[in-house]
Amino acid sequence: MEPIVTLNDLEQKPQPVTMLYEICHKNGKKVDIRHSRNGDKSTASVYVDGELFAVASSDQKDIARLDAAKSAVHKLERVLPITTMTPNNCKGLDGTFEIETAKQKLYALCGRKKWPTPVYR
Repeated sequence: MEPIVTLNDLEQKPQPVTMLYEICHKNGKKVDIRHSRNGDKSTASVYVDGELFAVASSDQKDIARLDAAKSAVHKLERVLPITTMTPNNCKGLDGTFEIETAKQKLYALCGRKKWPTPVYR
């Protein structure tokens, strides 16, 4: 039996794709998630600074994307300093969520809409 996940649980944990984009942005790394399909399987490949970083497959494209992002976040935890891994939308001491910055919201929106991340010049 799988544990029941409540909305409160989801609000307290950043989603893997959002977390991946935030961590990479905070560390000056470019992230790209590419999708391919082979028969019934969908594959998501995560590239960080142009290098293949994680791959996952599933019957569903979104599940493959989430699994690949989770795997990439776990790998990043091993190679980046711990202080750069803390997402900026963690719960504050008073129990309320801190307001995310405009850039973070933009990156999250781009991730959800599957748009390329913004390029600043």
